Amino acid sequence: MKTTTDFITTVAEVNKISRSYGFRNGIHWAEKAERVKEINPGLLAQFRRCSEMYTKVQGFASTKNCVNEALMDAAKIFYSCVLHSKLRNQKQKPVLPEGTFRFEPYVKQFHWKGVDGEPYDFRFEIVNQGSRDNPDYRIDIIDAPHFKKGQKHPHRFHILGAFTGSPYICWDTTITAFDKANAVMIVWAQNYKKELDKKKQEEGWGNSDCKAERKKIYLPDGIFRNDCAELGAGDDGSTDNGAADDTSSEEAKTVFFEKSAYNQILEILGTKKPELGGMLGFSEEQNLITTFVFDNNARVNHVEYNPNTKFLNSVINGKWVDEEISFAGFVHSHPGHFNRLSGADVEYAARICKELDMQYLVMPIVTSSTDSETSITGYLVTRDEEVLPCNIEVLENDGLCDSGESVSEELLEKAQAELEVMNQKYTEKTDPLSQDETFARISTSIPLDYMEECTIIGVGCGGARGFYEDMSRCGVGKFILIDGDVSSRSNIASQNGYISEIGKNKAFVVEARLRDINEYVAVKAVDRMLDDNISDEDFGKLLEEVSAEEGKTLLCAFTDSFDAQARCQKLATKLKLPLLAAQHHANGDSSEVLYWYPGVSKYNQEDILATRYEAYANGFKNDVTSVGSPIFNTTRLNALCEKIALGIFLYNSEVNSRYSSFLRYNPDRNLILVRQKCLDYTDSVIDELFPHGDRSHFDDVVWLNPEEIL
Repeated sequence: MKTTTDFITTVAEVNKISRSYGFRNGIHWAEKAERVKEINPGLLAQFRRCSEMYTKVQGFASTKNCVNEALMDAAKIFYSCVLHSKLRNQKQKPVLPEGTFRFEPYVKQFHWKGVDGEPYDFRFEIVNQGSRDNPDYRIDIIDAPHFKKGQKHPHRFHILGAFTGSPYICWDTTITAFDKANAVMIVWAQNYKKELDKKKQEEGWGNSDCKAERKKIYLPDGIFRNDCAELGAGDDGSTDNGAADDTSSEEAKTVFFEKSAYNQILEILGTKKPELGGMLGFSEEQNLITTFVFDNNARVNHVEYNPNTKFLNSVINGKWVDEEISFAGFVHSHPGHFNRLSGADVEYAARICKELDMQYLVMPIVTSSTDSETSITGYLVTRDEEVLPCNIEVLENDGLCDSGESVSEELLEKAQAELEVMNQKYTEKTDPLSQDETFARISTSIPLDYMEECTIIGVGCGGARGFYEDMSRCGVGKFILIDGDVSSRSNIASQNGYISEIGKNKAFVVEARLRDINEYVAVKAVDRMLDDNISDEDFGKLLEEVSAEEGKTLLCAFTDSFDAQARCQKLATKLKLPLLAAQHHANGDSSEVLYWYPGVSKYNQEDILATRYEAYANGFKNDVTSVGSPIFNTTRLNALCEKIALGIFLYNSEVNSRYSSFLRYNPDRNLILVRQKCLDYTDSVIDELFPHGDRSHFDDVVWLNPEEIL
């Protein structure tokens, strides 16, 4: 007896110390302590057993000694480790808890019922778009009732940082990422459900302001009796009374239980002596059993459970009326393997059905772990005493985390506030960008209404990120960004990167920047390389996703991969898309830009760079990187590409733009070379284009007609 009492005291003290450190409880501390190597996996396993046993023995330690000396010794080690721990939650880098959605996509589903009784199923997916060490999560809607494609705006929440001012979930990290994600999904689904219900009410599906007063109901007195104690049960739990054998041959129905109610049944009825019970409450709105009321003051003995109907009726006609919960049935426990309803159980359940004018009662049976393994077996009992087997399905419908802790009201309120900000950003605008103060200063030189309909397909999001950002500032309204690489520390100096982006996919990083410039921009980020895994059909679907328009779409090949550059030319030719390609030469001494406009330019990339194509076909491997090229070389190259891109977009517009002159008057001068450094002491490929006496200058641009060099 004393062992159990000491065990409870020790683990309670462990939880108290852990909370003072900023953790939820002792096991929360232990999980993080194991990840930072403060304790080993073996100790973590022991501490988990301590935590599980502590949950079971609380409240009835005086009646049963469940703790042995080995578990008590583990609890003492638990206490010592926590007491001397140097780990403080608020001082640690945020790390996702084990068993959430750290490395694989995580899908969460909500099952609710609308105002017209139609089931609403919401499914969300959480994916890691960053890396294992630097997670960066996105929440997407997979499915929702009547959800239109155009409404699917993904939410993102970040663990290690986010971009200020963007519509992203980014909270402090003293609570787990899983808590935040649950809060976002709960509020998101609730808000959408309210919109659907409001619309249906406007169409005449009921009136929430004129609810009829609910008629009071009263449970009749009666007894659930375990007949196996009187008649004798076989090894399989069967009896000779035949009550539960009278089951229908029809396919079993499914009864949905909310996870919190289901766990409460297991924790209370499944861990105590049998012949205890309680009442089940059904939420009409959510279309599942959400509530379990333990009948703690009922009269019970080793064979009978006599419900306290006075107490239960007060709940049904009081609290449940306010919370719009309906009576659904009873759950009670049986000993051993006797997981079937007795004749007395069926008789009393059928009588309740008749008294309350119900079609059937939900009547699950719990087998207590004090006699055998805990289990719940589902049954329905009709008013005619027919016993129907039923399946029990548990839904994580109330925002519970995997740890079993509910999401706080504070988190839900915070999620609501964040989502309201995002919804405002995505509200359909009534004024064109030219009326927006953001773009007011360039509206006199750039036709913003036209640019808003233009699309840039960007292959490569490293050094070209500045190009995409600047084109967004010029009013381009649609982007497809393709890059399977992640940001590294070496990209900070050469590609406008930031420490907070290390480990994150480059395409998603640029997407976030674009949304931070223009909240109305349409962006499709693809965290894959442009290789054979992306078929021509897949590429065409990407164009459809952003509604790319013919004559207003530009394909940009900003990658140092020759194969990707060549694939871009093939796609441009097949789809008749203008192409813009750019790259640095060795050491950043010079840079190269090539554009091609179908039906206007005489030579394309394959024609102009024929010798390069031939070299790669013969096995040439390029070892040139951005090493030695300062960031201003990339900025210079991007600025030139931006002007060319603007000219390509406006070439077929009604605007007589000065930026399109090169296409109107000299469309064949489509190979451009830039001298980025003085050519003294270099072996630059453009050396021969400049007079020998002019080698000390730089920042020259030469527009070449391929016929001059072919």
